[in-house]
Amino acid sequence: MNKRGILFIFLALTLIPIASAEIIYSQPNSLYNIGDELNLTINLISQADTSDFFTSTLVCNSKEVEIYKSPFSLKKGSKKTIKIELSLDKFLIQDSQGNCHIKSTYGSEQSSSYEFEITSNIDLNLNLEGIAFNPKEKVKAAGQAVKSNGELLNGFVDISFSEANLHYTSQVEKGQFNFNFTLPDNAKAGLHRLTISAYEKDSYGEITNQGNYSTTIKINQIAKKIDIAFSTNTITPGNEFIYTALVTDQAGDSINQDIAVIIFKPDESVAEKNLVKPDEANSLAIEQTAQPGYWKVQAEIQELITTRIFYVEELEQASFNLTSTTMIITNTGNVPYNKPVEVSFGGTKEIKNIKLGTGESKELKLIAPDGQYEIQVDDGSFQSNLGTTFLTGNVIAIKDIGGVLTSNLRAIIWILIIVVLAVIAVILVRRYLKNKKSTKSFTPIKVNPLKPAKNSELSTSIIDKGQKQESSVVSLKIKNLDDLNKPSLQAIDSALWKVKGSGAKIYSDSNYRIIILSPLLTKTKDNTCKAILLAQSLERALNQYNKLSKQKIDFGIGVHLGELVVESKEGKFKFISMGSAITLPKKISSHSNKEVLISESLHRKTSTKVKAEKLNNANLWRIKRIIDRSEYENFIKGFIRNQGQK
Repeated sequence: MNKRGILFIFLALTLIPIASAEIIYSQPNSLYNIGDELNLTINLISQADTSDFFTSTLVCNSKEVEIYKSPFSLKKGSKKTIKIELSLDKFLIQDSQGNCHIKSTYGSEQSSSYEFEITSNIDLNLNLEGIAFNPKEKVKAAGQAVKSNGELLNGFVDISFSEANLHYTSQVEKGQFNFNFTLPDNAKAGLHRLTISAYEKDSYGEITNQGNYSTTIKINQIAKKIDIAFSTNTITPGNEFIYTALVTDQAGDSINQDIAVIIFKPDESVAEKNLVKPDEANSLAIEQTAQPGYWKVQAEIQELITTRIFYVEELEQASFNLTSTTMIITNTGNVPYNKPVEVSFGGTKEIKNIKLGTGESKELKLIAPDGQYEIQVDDGSFQSNLGTTFLTGNVIAIKDIGGVLTSNLRAIIWILIIVVLAVIAVILVRRYLKNKKSTKSFTPIKVNPLKPAKNSELSTSIIDKGQKQESSVVSLKIKNLDDLNKPSLQAIDSALWKVKGSGAKIYSDSNYRIIILSPLLTKTKDNTCKAILLAQSLERALNQYNKLSKQKIDFGIGVHLGELVVESKEGKFKFISMGSAITLPKKISSHSNKEVLISESLHRKTSTKVKAEKLNNANLWRIKRIIDRSEYENFIKGFIRNQGQK
């Protein structure tokens, strides 16, 4: 190395300052609230003989506050322990907060402590007893206040509720506070903010730490005043009466809620019932025949009810119509019509005193020498030209035709006509049913010599040749058949017609309807579940009709599995009942009360596929549901499709 290099190294070593001391800090807390004590130990270890000031500064977000300064003279290798104990109050830190650290210098050495946070925050939590309140109701709450350093607050809490113009202060002890207040009776409905501020003060009365919390409470809208506005207090029949329902809440604001309005006639009968919107105009047509007198309008919402009355004026009025040679006068007003009526025709005026009650009519015969006449009428308040008609006679005159025909009498006549037609219809239906019963399907039979006649009960025809098949039989018993009206009978026929679409055969025996499902008909060996499905369909159809109809069908349904001798010849199905194949399902349907019951033998056959429960008083089973429908899915879909087409 040359001389110039050696000189450069020498100068570098002499010019670079040597650390005078090492500064070592103890670990501060990670967070402090204003007013907390900061205790910090600093070890100063000298690296050389040094005499200088030792200073420590609190640094928070670029703001610096000197907290310690003292001169020290240290020999090389000696150690000095410095304890800094200070209160982080407003006097010291003023408005310094956030991330802070201690910066210390001694001689040429400078060092910083670990960072810590200084905050004035207080965490608040509030438990409110409810979220929606009525006016004049008490609001109760309890809360907790904890400083960010984890210490429970001992200080104060301010509560503000702007809607109630409320503001008061309470103490916070060991982090706990509670309050309650009563809402004013005119508190505005809606959502309102409740604000809470917890804080503590120093010895100078200044707020050091503070936390805020706000929540929303709902004030319910309560109807306080209800009224009804009328367009007029009196109205002439034939016009529309306009009314408006008005309702306001506790604060005088409108309520957007339907109001129940009932309008009563003078005789207290109800003319109209409506749900109306507040502040919206509503109309009621006052017919010409409306009862004269004071009508009452009643409006109700929540627990408020109000009434107002208006007057329907008397209207003495009649209509005049000309039909050929007859003039018909009808009282179209709402009071008795009692007026002289002037009728002009043929240059002659005839006067008739007409007295008609409300809704009554009177016919007058117009007589005059043969010819065309223009007919005019005048009752003092009504004048009209009724047109021209051809009259006959010897003299000009007006004659009454019979008595007065009232609207009630006309209604009675129509009712009598309807009753007579109904009686005729009932007679025809009963004759039809009687004829149908007298030609019922079941008749005595001759059987194949291979099948003894003594084992047969009923048949649809004579069987030449047949085969014995295990068949499912459904019996529907109509227990009140003779009392049923035409719609009920049609409902039964409709239900049976839908069943017929499944391939079953249906026969009538007095008040029984017998449904046969044999393999010969359905091309299926096992028809047990199909029979149960059809029985359930009948049950649902008839029970549905009973729900909607005033007249109820009293029925029972029984299902049994028995043996039939069956034959299909020339497109006609014939059968012979063996044993109790027919009688047992009929007995079961007699026992049934609007439900599906099955025999013991059928239950044993279907126990793995059909859910059923045993009756307590008979060896019969009540159907609940079919467990596995997959095997009969196609049948069910086809059956439902056929039902929809009928």
